[in-house]
Amino acid sequence: SGTVKVGTDSYSNTTVKGVSEVYFDMLGYTIDEGRLLNYVDLENNKKVCVVGAYLNRVAYGGNALGQTIKIGAAKYTIVGVLEAKVTDLEEQEGSNDDMIFVPYTTVSSYSVAIADENKLSEGKTILEDALQELLHSDSGYMVTSLSEMLDTMTSMVNMVVTILTAIAAISLLVGGIGIMNIMLVSVT
Repeated sequence: SGTVKVGTDSYSNTTVKGVSEVYFDMLGYTIDEGRLLNYVDLENNKKVCVVGAYLNRVAYGGNALGQTIKIGAAKYTIVGVLEAKVTDLEEQEGSNDDMIFVPYTTVSSYSVAIADENKLSEGKTILEDALQELLHSDSGYMVTSLSEMLDTMTSMVNMVVTILTAIAAISLLVGGIGIMNIMLVSVT
């Protein structure tokens, strides 16, 4: 994630995805200019990317190949431009033509979708075991599910509500004592 910039222009609707070399075939993307990502790009963590037709047209005037693009703090060299999927140029922004594909090895966080949410904990365990085996360590990574994050946020909100309730109760108690003192003073 990060802001996509070409020169001083930012592209907030552009989607950036970390992918492997087989991603394009799986989804039927066709190259228009240059090349797709390859295994060597992934293996060597190369800062290269493939852009969609929208960025090629709008940001580079049709000459994106070989240019650089900034994603967050990193600069990537454009090695390929995809063929347009959207025919109406007015509808390209934010569409499948407004994308950047980088090697997943250059990305610091990953999202994984599980087809059956009932197998979420099993999927998390599989990911943790694979990372442990790959890195030979149980540190340096963290696997968190959205349901765990939601549980944590709910717990935090409940704690804040409890604290605010206690503060309100103390305020009422202190305010009530102050009123009683005032009433006693005016009676005597």
